[in-house]
Amino acid sequence: AFEGWQKERARPAGTVHEYKRSVEMFIQLHGDLAVVEIKRSHARQYREAIQAVPKHRSGKLLKATLPELSAWGHKHPEAPRVSAATVNKQLGAVMAIASWAHANGIMPEDAPWSDPFAKMSIQEDQSERTSFETVELQQLFAAPAFTEHEYPEGGRGPAAFWLPLLALF
Repeated sequence: AFEGWQKERARPAGTVHEYKRSVEMFIQLHGDLAVVEIKRSHARQYREAIQAVPKHRSGKLLKATLPELSAWGHKHPEAPRVSAATVNKQLGAVMAIASWAHANGIMPEDAPWSDPFAKMSIQEDQSERTSFETVELQQLFAAPAFTEHEYPEGGRGPAAFWLPLLALF
């Protein structure tokens, strides 16, 4: 399914690498299942294994498989874990490949199948970032890029004008 998804159209190299890694980790945990064999329990176990993965890895952990990383994480509960966003990204990649396989006839047409990854994502932490205060916005938009259309050298020309406006929007 991954190979078919990859060949379907040109995709950014980073996306292909991330999706391939996600599929490899799923296979490390469950073996190379046919997409039609993937059940919700597989998706849940995959999510739980990723949730136990340590955020920082060194030494033997750099080359460790998902089951090894997860086991290490369970033995070291004090170690910081990967973020909820990372867990959701890994789940989403495998879900996208499975959905592609279903939509493109990789599975037998008469096989009953519902997306085992549906509603498996976890709630992500709220950002600690706050909105700009009025005084901060006044200071930002009083800059020469806005008042005199003079762009700083490091501001990439008109991007110094447009990016703050887009960010504000």
